[in-house]
Amino acid sequence: MKPKLAILQFHPAPYRDRIFEEVMARGRIDINVLTMSPIDFGHKYRPQHTLGYPHQYLGKAFRFRYLGFFHPGIFKVLSRLHADAYLSHIGSITGIIMTCFAMVNRKPLILPSDSIFYSKFQKVSYQSLREFAIRQLLKQTAAAWVPGKASQEYLEYYGLPKDRIFQGAYCLDIDYLLRLSEPARSKRKELRKQINVDADDFLFLFVGRMLPFRGVKCLLEAFYLVKNHFKNIKLLLIGDGPEKTELQAKAHLLGLQDIIFLDPLPMNQLTGYYVASDAYVTAALCENYSLALAQAAICGLPLISTDQVGAAKDYLVEGITGFVVPPGDSQAFAAAMQNLLTSKGLASAMGQEAAVLARPRTIAWGAEQLETAVFRALDTPK
Repeated sequence: MKPKLAILQFHPAPYRDRIFEEVMARGRIDINVLTMSPIDFGHKYRPQHTLGYPHQYLGKAFRFRYLGFFHPGIFKVLSRLHADAYLSHIGSITGIIMTCFAMVNRKPLILPSDSIFYSKFQKVSYQSLREFAIRQLLKQTAAAWVPGKASQEYLEYYGLPKDRIFQGAYCLDIDYLLRLSEPARSKRKELRKQINVDADDFLFLFVGRMLPFRGVKCLLEAFYLVKNHFKNIKLLLIGDGPEKTELQAKAHLLGLQDIIFLDPLPMNQLTGYYVASDAYVTAALCENYSLALAQAAICGLPLISTDQVGAAKDYLVEGITGFVVPPGDSQAFAAAMQNLLTSKGLASAMGQEAAVLARPRTIAWGAEQLETAVFRALDTPK
């Protein structure tokens, strides 16, 4: 009989949905996904679509400050599931309840962690309450399913054995993106013209919500420094967020007329702007992962990122696929941008290497990693 996995997720998302659908199609395990929210309210521009896997919305929730959401319906659902293993987070009261349910019933717990180390949060001693709590949780964890190398290193540091950590928790559909990118390449000049970018301009791209931790202010400062030495360069910022108005005002104050702001776009439109760009940049001060950086690599763009972005560990090899810079250092970021500008051949070669590095991280690979995590968890002594 196939093992049954109960999964708790905050909301449907394109970087998980296709993996769950692939798992169902492969038929090695059965899954039942419990969803805390029917949509991703932080990214309302993502179109709704039919979910090709068994799922159940937990219904009405109560929100508590610092403790997250509590769904009273979780108790009834758990009592009826009879799962063999549970994939649950502890980022909400509902997640803690499901985690405790698995422990009390002596069922394997799989942790879907995307935590990474940030330079501003130094590794603390074992005596600290936070580290003690993490280590105690991991003692009860049969396996972990994480986005990539940065999260794997985090859990290894806190004591989870490497052979119980599996990657692929966030995977974009590479085949789908490549299908979108091919016709977009033939319209590259047209797309650039629509946003007032000339054929000989070098276009830097950033995609994401404009929040303080994303470091977009530093990115603007770096672009300002580079503009003093290069004329034919532009910066495209796609997204919304509370900092957007302030950033637009800052760009105006600095006289940066070559910065283009666009509202968020669905994936089928967004891919064209990756193809129309020449490099991807993110100056995030701290970001557990970055699907935008992953998509940039898939689309063959050279990458410039701080070392505080989890996805950089998977897609960015210094001097090969791009450049890694310290967070908050606009001068270092400007120097990395200039390195690409001095040789478009270098930028193109780095983009090709990024695409090669991204190619193995497919939906099928992510599904296989999840399956392996489940079977490893079931083999772990209780």
